[in-house]
This record gives sequence, structure tokens and C-alpha cells, in this order.
Amino acid sequence: MKKAIAAIFFTVLFFGTGTMPVHARKRVSEKEDREKRHAGLLEKLDRDANAARLYEWERKWDMVITAGFGFSTWLSHSEAVPLTDPGLSWNAGLRTSYVYENGWTLGFGARYLYLSILNNVTALEQGLGLVGKTEQTYLDIPMYAGFRFACTKRVDCQILIGPYVSCGIDGKINFVNYDLTPPEEKTIELFEGMNRYDIGLNAHLDFDVSNFVFGVEGRVGFLNLDGGLAMTNGGVMLNFGYRFHLN
Repeated sequence: MKKAIAAIFFTVLFFGTGTMPVHARKRVSEKEDREKRHAGLLEKLDRDANAARLYEWERKWDMVITAGFGFSTWLSHSEAVPLTDPGLSWNAGLRTSYVYENGWTLGFGARYLYLSILNNVTALEQGLGLVGKTEQTYLDIPMYAGFRFACTKRVDCQILIGPYVSCGIDGKINFVNYDLTPPEEKTIELFEGMNRYDIGLNAHLDFDVSNFVFGVEGRVGFLNLDGGLAMTNGGVMLNFGYRFHLN
């Protein structure tokens, strides 16, 4: 009886020891297969999520109510242009765009634009000790072409670039002439002697989070404010807004 039990014990031990590496290799293989399936499923979910968002954007009009603030200046293209420092700028308005396939967009906007430039020497009266500020307000019509894509699962990104056309509403140069005794304050109507219209290029990088829009904008003008002074508008702004889907 003892011999039979011992034989059974050694037989089980032999087969068990022999099959353990086989089972270990099988478990490792099954684990690798599970990890591959899991990774493939996550990748498929990511692709489907992006595809679903692209489908949600496509062939839709949207509108963004936006406002922003930043700095503006005159860009000098001639050594004869007096020195200027950046001043405060702000805007308020809206823009609308149509989203095509694969995130491509076209759109336009309309907004009120305020620009200010700090003058160390006013551009209109050379040689005088003038210190002041230039203020310009425009009806600004920007036009855009761009591309929209998913930065993360919750954040959409949009790159926009295009021309703008602006019509001056009001413009003034307020300065103090320190060469006179006593110093004399004076205001010059900017658009009575300088270009009321502006054409240029603007570019945006926007981030959308749950329809809230945050972004940065850069703009540069192509038309001289006055042909003899070779000055154009330029500036940078931070914009904030909210996006509505129109269909």
C-alpha cells in the first residue's frame, strides 16, 4: 500500500513539474494577448472619439461672441518716424465660421477695435518736444481660413489666419508741447490728415474648453497711416469668448 501511494505521489510530482513551465508560458502569452487587446481597444476608442468630434464639427455654422485686450503700436518702416511706445488696446464683437470636412474652416467677423499708442514725439510735428497719446477706434472686419483639431480629449484647438479691413471711426492725438512756456495741451484729429482705412493680416490660436474660447491674436497692418511717415498698425491681444452652434 505504501509503495502504491509513493508511486502515485512521484507520478503526480513528475507530471506536475513537467507541465509547470508550459502553464507559465501559456499565462505569459495570455497576459500579452490581453494587453494587446486592451491597447487596441483604447486606440480604437481614441480614434472613434476624434472621429465623433470631427463629425460633430463638420458642416456646421458656429458663432463666437468675443472680447479681448492687449497692446498696440505703430510699426515703423522709416528712420524718420518718431519713437512710439505700445499702448492699451481692446476689442469686442463676434465672428462666425463654417466647418468643412476634416476640420477645415472659413469665416469672418465684425468688432469694435480700440488702439492706443504712447507718443514720445508726435508723428505730425517733428522737432517739437511733444509727449502724449494717440487713440484710434475702428470698425474691424476680419476674415479667416483655418484648421480645427483635437488637442486633448477635452480641449479643441483652432488655427486661423486671414486678412482684415478696418474703417476708422474716430482718431485723436492728445499731447502736451513742453517747448512752450507754459506747456500747451493740444488735440489733433487723426483722420483729418491721416489714412482712415487699414488693411492687414491677423492670425489666431484658439483653445476651446466646453464652448469657452481662449486665445492669442497677432495683427499687422499693410497700409501706411500716412504715406510720408511710413507707419502701420500692429499689435497683440488675448481674446476670450463663448461659442454657439447655429445648426
